[in-house]
Amino acid sequence: MKFSLTPAILFLFSSDLSAQRFKQMDYGPLVSAGILNSRGQKSFRGMAAIRLNDKVKGGWLFDADRLQMVEAWTGEFKLEGTVYDGKHGGICRTPTDSWVAGASLSPGWAKDGSFKDPRESDVGPLPAEWAKYRGLYRHGSQTVFSYTVGGIAVLELPGIHALPNGEPVFSRTIRVEPNKAAMQVMVAEAAPPTLDKKGQKAQTSGFQVRFKSSSKRAQLKMKDKRVIFELPGHNKPETFKIYLASDNVEEARLDAFIKGDKPVDPATLTKGGPQLWKETVTAKGTIAEDTGPYVLDQMPVPYENPYKSWMRLGGFDFFSDGTRAAVCTWSGDVWLVSGIDDKLEKVEWRRYASGIYQALGLEIVDDKVYVLGKDQITRLHDFNNDGEADFYENFNNDWEVTDAFHAFAFDLRADAAGNFYFAFGSPVKKGGRGFERIVKHHGKLIRVSADGKKMDIYASGLRAPNGIGVHPNGQVTASDNEGTFVPATPVHWVREGDFLGVVDVAQDRQFKTPSWKGHFAKTKVKDPHDAPRNKSEEPKPICWISKNADNSGGCQEWVHSDKWGPFKDELLHLSYGRCCVFKVLKEEVNGQIQGGVVEFPNIKFTSTAMRARFNLRDGQLYVCGLKGWQTNAGKEGGFDRMRYTGKTVNMPTSIRVQPDGIEVTFTSPLNPEKAKDRDFYSVMQWDYLWNAGYGSSHYFIKNKDQKAKQPRRFAASVSGEPVEVKSVKLMDDEKTVFIEIPGLQPVMQMRIKYNIEAADGTSLKQEIYNTIHEIPVAESEEKKAG
Repeated sequence: MKFSLTPAILFLFSSDLSAQRFKQMDYGPLVSAGILNSRGQKSFRGMAAIRLNDKVKGGWLFDADRLQMVEAWTGEFKLEGTVYDGKHGGICRTPTDSWVAGASLSPGWAKDGSFKDPRESDVGPLPAEWAKYRGLYRHGSQTVFSYTVGGIAVLELPGIHALPNGEPVFSRTIRVEPNKAAMQVMVAEAAPPTLDKKGQKAQTSGFQVRFKSSSKRAQLKMKDKRVIFELPGHNKPETFKIYLASDNVEEARLDAFIKGDKPVDPATLTKGGPQLWKETVTAKGTIAEDTGPYVLDQMPVPYENPYKSWMRLGGFDFFSDGTRAAVCTWSGDVWLVSGIDDKLEKVEWRRYASGIYQALGLEIVDDKVYVLGKDQITRLHDFNNDGEADFYENFNNDWEVTDAFHAFAFDLRADAAGNFYFAFGSPVKKGGRGFERIVKHHGKLIRVSADGKKMDIYASGLRAPNGIGVHPNGQVTASDNEGTFVPATPVHWVREGDFLGVVDVAQDRQFKTPSWKGHFAKTKVKDPHDAPRNKSEEPKPICWISKNADNSGGCQEWVHSDKWGPFKDELLHLSYGRCCVFKVLKEEVNGQIQGGVVEFPNIKFTSTAMRARFNLRDGQLYVCGLKGWQTNAGKEGGFDRMRYTGKTVNMPTSIRVQPDGIEVTFTSPLNPEKAKDRDFYSVMQWDYLWNAGYGSSHYFIKNKDQKAKQPRRFAASVSGEPVEVKSVKLMDDEKTVFIEIPGLQPVMQMRIKYNIEAADGTSLKQEIYNTIHEIPVAESEEKKAG
């Protein structure tokens, strides 16, 4: 991929390599995506079965919200959109000139004889008591959809057949468990439909309908220009097959084919089938020399593989043995990786699943793989232990989805109780300013219960939160991407019910003061403190991070191991934009969590630093990522191990605000001569304008009439207001310096820059980016107050 850098934004262009990967990739027999059908209608949870017959190119579009086979087509399915060809705003679609049969976007099955959609809008699944999607089974290239209708289990197998002369016949083979009441399924909609007297054949404009059923009372009916198949009540499982063919097919030829056809019971395809991807890729990793306390070992990512799979890694986790992992890709694959040991001599990659809707998060619980797509959390099952998933279970899909190109479902983490968390982004417009259509769950941090049955909104107000963190005790963290109401990258310490800053997607949206939505964008304000707003309503993250340090945040990860240096039980923050990792320096003052970050030196990952996990086997940090846009990543995907070598670590480990200055504690003793010299320190500060525009310039604190220029992304220097360093003291532990700052006050962004030495002579030329929300009261002031 090629990138062009401007002061404001990094643009993505499709290179020849990207176009080649997109066109050549074997996406498998099914693609899950937002899909536009031939009549301009959108299935936001669309599933396109595209490999049904080697003799006929075509497929079926299944709508998992409405539980409906929307239409069948011949020809090529069009893969378009950000994840496929890089286009911002594109959408996958069925051919516009070749569809054979279809129905309007309404529920696929009737409830009490009615097909009227009960939902208030066109987003989100039907009520579970009406119909509920359970998942899909893979049997080779065949796909069986599983769902319930009124609590009754249904299996549906879409198919394409070829008549002797090559003419296509589309089919739906449906198995329904026992039910006393009659059930009605929508087959097609077109005017004018006609039926024969016995209800065995239907003719519409463009195609004809037949069926095969052991029930003698089953029949086709007409209702509101729709062709309906009615299955009467039955006391044992019933399987029937519906056929659709072009009206150009002679009736006699079609009837002869149907007479000789033997429907397959879909239940026979749900036990595990033949492998689709028998070839694996084995390679050797790269072990780094122990040149510093932390080094990067590179996992051998199979960029070239038999299936032309586009290896942009969106998430991973380890199985309990620690030598195996599951990795998901943005294009929808899941791969199993084995041979993850100290030497990485023989690392094997096996394709495990495909067709997930933009897989950007993965969690393994009890050695079962859970994958987060834009449409659902999928739990994968391998029934026959052949290394490929046979059942793609819908663990939960209760959130509302639209086709917005920039509303991704990010990351997937579980707490000790088994609850799952992920962040669902806002529908950012092209260019990054403002939003497209907003629905209920956009911009929310979402929690799903351990059994998958309950979903709720944990926090709100997020824009493009590419990564979260969850401590085993349940503490949640998150980051975000600069843009509307996100003046710079934050690291959020999230409590249930928190509002995290983006007004448009606040949970209650009850913002009535003139300072809210659109106000800052329309009002010219010299300084943020002059704006008529309620400061208490602004987000208060642990810290903000200047865009030159991190223009786009990734996830957070807690250090669980004492094998990874001196940071056990501390928090890390990853940067998607800068491909680096930060140590989070946090404290609590007056009930407010605040602090800053400092970058681990000499660490640059293969691709972006987007997802991270500690491996319980070796205690080391593993990181994966992908290259989209707004990043300086090297490769399109990467998988690295950040390994602690045992060498001395010389970095800040904590920061504490005092009434008249700041204490910074390092991991190792400092050189006293340089540590106490204020000339080796410089401090700068500025505020941001929390507003509806794209990001923020730097605003001075003391000289309110001054405003610095908008900083350039990835710039080596930043502009701000200098802060006086009156003195620097080295404390008795020889690890802590006290930087005396007269008149210290709360500030959104401070940068503490130093060029000192550790006691062992190691150079410490680093920067801390921190935020001060609260300043503790001096001891003498406390006594006065008492």
